[in-house]
Amino acid sequence: MSTSMFSTMIITWYAASGRAREGTFLIRNGTLQAAEVTAGSAEIDGFRIRWNDGHPLSIRLSLCAGHATFGPHATLLHWQAEDDGFTVLPANIVPGTAARVPELGLSLLRDGPPSASPPITPHSASGDELPTGRAITREYWAARNTRPDPVPTVLGLSRDQRLFEVDPGKAGVVRARLDLNVSTIEYDLCRATTADSRCVRSLVDGCLPLLEARHRYGCFEITEWFFASFADRSLDEAGLAGTPLLPAQLFTRGCQLPQELWEPAKAAAENQVPAGEVVLFHRARITHHGTFPTLAPLAFPRATRFTTAHPGEPTLTDVHSLQAEDEIRAPDSDGVRWSGERAFSIHRIDGRIPDTFLPCPLLSPGESMTLDSVLAHDRRGLSATARKWPFSWEDKFAETKAFWQHRLTPPTRFQLPDPHLEHFARAGLGHLELVTLGEEPSGPLLAKVGVYPPIGSESLPMLEYYLSVGRQQTARRCLDAFFDLQATSGRINCFAHYDIETGAALFLAGRYFAYTGDVEWARRRREGIRRAARYVLNQRQPDDAATEIRGLIAGTCADPAEPTTAIMLNAYAAAGVSAAATLLKAAGDAEAAALAAEARELSERFRDAFRRCFTRGPLLPVGVDRWAPTCSPWVEGTGPHVLGLDGEPRFSHRTHFVHDALLGPLSAVQTGLIDPADREVGWLLAVNDSHFNRAAVAESQPYYGRHPEAHLLRGEREAFLNSFYSGLTSLADAETFTFWEHYHHVSIHKTHEEAWALMQLRRMLWLETEPDLRLLAGIPESWVDAGRTIVVEEAFSTYGRFTFRLAVDPSGNSFSVLWKPALHALPASVRFHLPGRMFPPDWRTGRLRAIAGDWIEITAFDQSLEATASFPPA
Repeated sequence: MSTSMFSTMIITWYAASGRAREGTFLIRNGTLQAAEVTAGSAEIDGFRIRWNDGHPLSIRLSLCAGHATFGPHATLLHWQAEDDGFTVLPANIVPGTAARVPELGLSLLRDGPPSASPPITPHSASGDELPTGRAITREYWAARNTRPDPVPTVLGLSRDQRLFEVDPGKAGVVRARLDLNVSTIEYDLCRATTADSRCVRSLVDGCLPLLEARHRYGCFEITEWFFASFADRSLDEAGLAGTPLLPAQLFTRGCQLPQELWEPAKAAAENQVPAGEVVLFHRARITHHGTFPTLAPLAFPRATRFTTAHPGEPTLTDVHSLQAEDEIRAPDSDGVRWSGERAFSIHRIDGRIPDTFLPCPLLSPGESMTLDSVLAHDRRGLSATARKWPFSWEDKFAETKAFWQHRLTPPTRFQLPDPHLEHFARAGLGHLELVTLGEEPSGPLLAKVGVYPPIGSESLPMLEYYLSVGRQQTARRCLDAFFDLQATSGRINCFAHYDIETGAALFLAGRYFAYTGDVEWARRRREGIRRAARYVLNQRQPDDAATEIRGLIAGTCADPAEPTTAIMLNAYAAAGVSAAATLLKAAGDAEAAALAAEARELSERFRDAFRRCFTRGPLLPVGVDRWAPTCSPWVEGTGPHVLGLDGEPRFSHRTHFVHDALLGPLSAVQTGLIDPADREVGWLLAVNDSHFNRAAVAESQPYYGRHPEAHLLRGEREAFLNSFYSGLTSLADAETFTFWEHYHHVSIHKTHEEAWALMQLRRMLWLETEPDLRLLAGIPESWVDAGRTIVVEEAFSTYGRFTFRLAVDPSGNSFSVLWKPALHALPASVRFHLPGRMFPPDWRTGRLRAIAGDWIEITAFDQSLEATASFPPA
């Protein structure tokens, strides 16, 4: 410690519990000088304090401390006790001010006069409620207080790795890609970028993966349409073959495979013959809105480069740039654009073969011209069949639109007061479908998270959303892929070297079983489930009294690369082994009981380590005079990693808080190991909201921050809405709903982020809170205004299927309810929320009765209900 200072701390326990208490003050990077009682009665032995907690107690400590408020040389004062231990950085407390922790009945004052002590009272100007952020109770467009950030649009067929990345705005490019990772051909749309050019994009019907773009160039308006389809066959369910599992996995970014699967995967990639010729259809219609004839800024798209893969290494490519001199400048007799021996595109102008690829015609006022193009995906160019233009553009558009309308009509349907969110729900399902790859009509599917392969922790929201909207078969096939790619050791690892994946995949299997009760699947996969659970348990570390690890698991989540006993890793491990025991019991496996016992032990050790973390994490302010204990992202740590108390903190993924907020302790709530109502969760949320989040969302990769769901599970609706709207409107493209991976971009079409946003919308509408089913728990108040209707039809929960409709009369004086259950398990209650509509405690109409102010319970909820009721007078 470079510089020392003498200080006094007055510690007051003001909330009497009526029991005997004792503990010891310890200090790191400092010296304790003396301890004395200033109020109350206690026995002091050095710095060990014993007292009967029937009355408040104040202790005055004299200590020699450093000035540092962070870093390994900072002074830490620690109260070591069996219950309610805590740690504080004395230098963080402003002299003469109190730091209160009401949950511990604790107040601390630094450098007060010898007779001073904080008031022995729980009252404070900031109140005893932890901060939960400001509320956004408006609808989507009104909530757009965050930055617009357009994202390129991905178009494809579903199940097929042949995709197109379309960016018709400033970039003006189209990229043909394999798995979004390997670029095969890049096209320039050949449009000028001008001072007055504007581009507005939308999905056809607001949600289908067919893109429309409208441009304004002075007096010209250009409307474009893009969609992917087959050039040589109809696009329908029967003709959709998809991509086999191993080639689809091999082309992903960061692909991992068991050693025994690498060579078969390379051979399969080299030998596969994709079914059908996938192409991108493009139409540009230009209309002149001026007052005199003007040259139109028109051109056909041209290929600018293509790649060739190395044999046996399909993810390594050579790039071939195409210069203007490589091209045959005029179209051939079929309207084909050649580059050397490759025909990358074919074109029509108003239905005719063009004379030039750069027409720039003189258009009269009101005159229009249409340019149609077909762009190859295969780096070898268009087939001879496609070069003959054997199709009608209009027919192909109608066929593709009908295909996606059918494919994106799941059993579950929403009708919401905010149509933008209706479109988001359906568009999001389409985005998941585009990167869920595999063969049709059966076999395993890769639930890819954008450019990356399936990741147990990141594919989780994708599969749970599939399960929530009735895509149980799709979810099961995605789950099969994890076990088909499992190593003989039991390890499941499809991406990088993430040790978290095995436990997360087991947890995901447990979620699937909770929705479906699919015993047949559990029996079929029990060998893989058993091996995965044993693999997880074999990673446990020996007990270490120095670090309090006590049989937990060390490994990697994402960052840092070196192993730690991360809370996130151990939460998924414990929850995953518990899920495995449940699945094996259902399958009649003899090992289920023993595995369940080990799962309980691991879970209890995890909970104990989790709670002990808060005794070591230094208090941080979360309000005017309100402080809260903090937690390390790994169980042996000392408080938030960003404080650097155990060594140099990292700046990673463009944030200081990757370990504390993104890969932090709130994952324990998500796995169900920690009750969201626990005080520790309140502390985590308060610290996250006060220090780690911006605009109520985490930095960098915000959907790794699990605070929105925790807020909702605690009944903190306004804080949840704030996070939901801020996240959705800042990371997603407002016109197409496509998500970036990070605020600093990195990758497009990131379905991990999008699926969490979809699950937040789902939980806004229906939420399982053990042991209840809560409907409309997270909706804005405006959704129950006069004339509003909310319909959730054929929704799926872990309790079973149901339909629910709430309609508020146009007068606003009454409401009607429809409830149709098909439950396979009965919750303790079913209730719905009418935010802001307060009911007296004794209100009851038929099978509806008021509970908790603006909540209504449906009695006899195993039976259908259709009822109308009046709101109480305001």
